[in-house]
Amino acid sequence: MLFAGLEMSSADAYLNEGVTLLSCRLLHVGTWTSISVFNHNANGNKSRLLIAYNDSSTPVIEKSVSSRLRATTDKPSKYEVLITLWMYSLGCDDEGNFSCTADVPFAVPEAFGRLNIKGMLVI
Repeated sequence: MLFAGLEMSSADAYLNEGVTLLSCRLLHVGTWTSISVFNHNANGNKSRLLIAYNDSSTPVIEKSVSSRLRATTDKPSKYEVLITLWMYSLGCDDEGNFSCTADVPFAVPEAFGRLNIKGMLVI
């Protein structure tokens, strides 16, 4: 159970599945400016998928993935923020590691999760 900091979910999904959900949760850290969610490719490069700002309820999704992603920002309490990311029409390239970071007044480690795609042909 997370008491304070960041947490990124993991998921198992099927190739071409309709919708898969990943989430990033920030808990008990006080003020925050933004939260970003990243995809890490097989080469070790990471690219931002979205950024959520504290003063907005709608995350900004990167244009390159905006046709396949939807996201929301929920603030269930004064001390919790939940970014929910829905991914549509999963392909083989979607499998891999994801992470989230938070812009907060003190150091909070990056949180990692993984999306595993089932039903892929392995050669």
